Amino acid sequence: MTRRTPRATLVPYTTLFRSIRRAAEFELISGGRYNAGLGRLTELWGLHEISTNPSALPNNADIAAILADRPGAIRIDWDQNRAGTRSDFVMLALGGIAKGAILEDSVAISHEMGITDAIINTGGDLTVLVNVRARPALIGIPSPRPPRPCAPLL
Repeated sequence: MTRRTPRATLVPYTTLFRSIRRAAEFELISGGRYNAGLGRLTELWGLHEISTNPSALPNNADIAAILADRPGAIRIDWDQNRAGTRSDFVMLALGGIAKGAILEDSVAISHEMGITDAIINTGGDLTVLVNVRARPALIGIPSPRPPRPCAPLL
């Protein structure tokens, strides 16, 4: 999403809509320490690439140009359900926020379907649903270090 791309129409209260709104809220609350709109900077550093070859360091002038524009989710302009930006450098990277929203939606759907016991994994982030009837639940986590089969039980 940049100044050159057309405004996107988003269906209200979808996971994407909520995630973008939440990203802007977190950016404000954190004083910019959390910023989902720095995708161009992430791209410049090559952090979005899955590669065994390290990327070359980006040019300082390119970094300065992006930072001078102050990109961020708070730079997204909303006109009802349409979103856009006047910045050439805002590029959303909603990984963590989107995963949380997807987990929340998955829990709601699981409850609607009557599922009470489940592990929902979004690739590193997970939620555990368990109906333990007021008993403590034991969760075993496989240890990455042999020979112990499990880390201490939680």
